[in-house]
Amino acid sequence: MTLLLLYYLKIMKMAVSSIAPHFNTHRMVSEYVTDLYLTGIVMCYLEKEKGGFCDL
Repeated sequence: MTLLLLYYLKIMKMAVSSIAPHFNTHRMVSEYVTDLYLTGIVMCYLEKEKGGFCDL
């Protein structure tokens, strides 16, 4: 392997190891619940308040 390729691989491994903790299941589930479920419940509640239909 060339020196440039080894340097590139080292940089990529460092980049992945520094960003990997941000991408985990706990964070994804938390975002899913707050961004989708809770938003949907609020929107449904507001629709019912206006006399509309919402099936939960």
